[in-house]
Amino acid sequence: MVDIIYDNFDAFKLIICKSGGTSYEYYVDKMIDVETQSTFRFIDAVRAAGYVIADIRKDLAHMLASAMFNGMFEVVMHDLSREDARQYILKLQEFFNAGWDKLLGL
Repeated sequence: MVDIIYDNFDAFKLIICKSGGTSYEYYVDKMIDVETQSTFRFIDAVRAAGYVIADIRKDLAHMLASAMFNGMFEVVMHDLSREDARQYILKLQEFFNAGWDKLLGL
């Protein structure tokens, strides 16, 4: 994901920081919706495989996806270098993975 963002940094900078009033204004919101839907497909697949995991409310899943994407795009808003962004997003990923494990009871 970092490489996609940094290979297209100027486009992401425009989308994240200057897309108000354009067809890209809700780009991140659409990503959040896709992530939220994917979360429940993942939960269904884990349960279908026989694992018992906790129920998660849709609004909570949406809020967490929003926090994740908005946190991830901070690297663009603050013009971090590619390498700094890798480290930042790795820590963000570790944080969210631990949180999801706790919420799902894993």
